[in-house]
Amino acid sequence: MNSLQRMKLVLSGKKADRIPWVPAIYEHKAFLINKTPSEVACNAELLYQAVIEEFSVYQPDILTIGVDVYNIEAEAMGCKVKFYKTNDIPAISEHVFSQKANFRNLRTPNPLKDGRMPLIIEVGKRVLHKLGKAIMVRGAMCGPFSLASSLCGSEKLLILTLRDPNYVKHLMEFCTRVLIIFGQAYLNADLGIAVFDSMCSLVSPLIYKKLIMPYHNELMLSFCEKGLEHRALIIGGNTTALAECLTKVNANQVLCDYNADLEYYIKATENTEIAVKANIDPELIQRGPIEKIIETGSKILEVGSRMPRFILGSGVIPYNTPKVHVLALKKLIEDYK
Repeated sequence: MNSLQRMKLVLSGKKADRIPWVPAIYEHKAFLINKTPSEVACNAELLYQAVIEEFSVYQPDILTIGVDVYNIEAEAMGCKVKFYKTNDIPAISEHVFSQKANFRNLRTPNPLKDGRMPLIIEVGKRVLHKLGKAIMVRGAMCGPFSLASSLCGSEKLLILTLRDPNYVKHLMEFCTRVLIIFGQAYLNADLGIAVFDSMCSLVSPLIYKKLIMPYHNELMLSFCEKGLEHRALIIGGNTTALAECLTKVNANQVLCDYNADLEYYIKATENTEIAVKANIDPELIQRGPIEKIIETGSKILEVGSRMPRFILGSGVIPYNTPKVHVLALKKLIEDYK
């Protein structure tokens, strides 16, 4: 059974040969080919090589194209991104909005022309052509709240959720339109989509319901109507308080990060057709020892294996994590009965 077959069975609630293994490999891709994250993030050939090496070394059950996954859309819309000659991750250095934006003047990026959007799509198509019969290949996408944060700054956005929620709604509407267009470009290339929106873990359930949930629902419903079968909404951080909300936004895979309550997520999703990916602490994976990594992974598997739609993953693996630490988890899941 290959990874594509395994994921299709698990997402449909059927038993596969084993639990899927989906580590979060982004800047660590660059480490695998002895390049910096900035080099790989800006070069289609290097990114392609890094993704192929990720597949070769770790044999994950899903491949996601991207390195600095929260920068792509914002950069295409005019934000400045700082790239490094060191192993630091590229980061937003200048936001588009220093003041409140006039939404009539906002530019909607063209995924086929602007920023690094075309690079991600090009690499995704190449990987899909080489490996698509064996594994699910998806493009990384920033979620609307995290995109809004990149456009105006995280601190400013969080303050605006309290002081000017109507403005935030308009910003979220605009960001959602941008992402629907980007998503269509992925779909046109026959790629899957993973939506990353970890800024949401910083807000209360009340703010999530009022200012974010409607736009997650709109985005995921749009993808569902266009035939996207695997709709992953990835929100890192302790999202236990948001778990029930996340089951109602038309996503069919959500994330229980290493510091969230997996038991609670299992209960929240037990009468749904939603898969739960549970993460192992990436800092533990980086520092080890392997015995502790295996012990932690075994405990998560013991809990998660009670549900049919369960995926074992990791938080974002740090750049210079020893490969043997990640491979220990791969062996654990392969041997798990």
